[in-house]
Amino acid sequence: MKKLTFLQAFRGIAALMVVILHSRINYPTNESSLISNWLFNANGSGVDLFFVISGFIMVYTTRNTDGTFLYTTKFAVKRFARIVPVYLVVSIIFYIVMLITYGYINADYKFGWNDVVKSLMFIPLDLNNGNAPFFGSPVLHVGWSLNYELYFYLIICISLLFKKFRWVVFSSWIAFSLLFLPYIFGNDVTLIGFHRYNFSSYLNIITSPLIWEFVAGVVIGWLYFSPLQIHNPLVARSIAWISAAFAFWWIVSGVHSGVGVTHWGFPMVIMVFCFVIASKTYEFTVPKWLIWLGDISFSLYLVHPIVTDTASLLLWDTPARVAIQDPSFLPLMVALSLAIASLSHHYLEKGLSNKVRDVILKKIEFFSSKNKKHKDKETDNVK
Repeated sequence: MKKLTFLQAFRGIAALMVVILHSRINYPTNESSLISNWLFNANGSGVDLFFVISGFIMVYTTRNTDGTFLYTTKFAVKRFARIVPVYLVVSIIFYIVMLITYGYINADYKFGWNDVVKSLMFIPLDLNNGNAPFFGSPVLHVGWSLNYELYFYLIICISLLFKKFRWVVFSSWIAFSLLFLPYIFGNDVTLIGFHRYNFSSYLNIITSPLIWEFVAGVVIGWLYFSPLQIHNPLVARSIAWISAAFAFWWIVSGVHSGVGVTHWGFPMVIMVFCFVIASKTYEFTVPKWLIWLGDISFSLYLVHPIVTDTASLLLWDTPARVAIQDPSFLPLMVALSLAIASLSHHYLEKGLSNKVRDVILKKIEFFSSKNKKHKDKETDNVK
């Protein structure tokens, strides 16, 4: 199996795009300027890229599943440990930093500890009345996307239990939740990611058209393991880089701005598909710094609001207001975010998350082994 390090680079770029977006402290002095559009406005598409990659990775990492409950449990634990411990710690740190910051500027912070608890349970804070696809962003506002990630992982985990029929089960659920449910409740089915159907409660997440981006990634995964291949390495490489140029033009020009497969997600799906298929013929060389950026991408995505939000609050009512709206403020925000993300990756991802994962997996192995010995003993007694 060829290396897919370019996907790690894509993750790093996607996280950096979101950092750049949020480094625009409120709004630049000239909102309509070309540099504003290029540096800031299009970078929300980083989330769309994340979702498409997640869909593909789920196909790639579960390709050798045996469909057993033990495998599925271990898979779920690894997903849980990858996300939850880091998100929990960073969310609490962010909340405390915001409380201190708002207190310093003599302002009221709208969130309470009950909102923190709800956020850490991956429940959107305003499921009934919030705007799609956020439905009331959590305390750590970038965490809204994790509500979709965790739901998608849940679908994958359940599907894995059906062994060779797992993708039939997955496809059936997607058809039911994204097509049948909206239709029978009188909605016009759409692919627009920021569309909201007339549901309440968690059905707003389950039926969100934004889920189609994960589905697109899954389809790309199926095609990767199919006979489909570009046999000429030069053609394969050319198609991949043309797709990257197309994606850049689409999101920067503002052809269709917004989340979802009909908007920013469309060129991201095309680009990931082209690179993935091209990688079957041509192995892309990825600079080490991009691989490193991909390694810390999850931490970078989560921790950067600690930098950008704090800077916005502390400097907005000072003589520096105009200066922090200038694009020249961007490198400082990015550098600080990268520094904190590096610490988070080392101590929270490689430290805390891996520790949580290893401890839980060890417990599972222990009970699994104990249960196996008990069954073997019962079999021997029957003989």
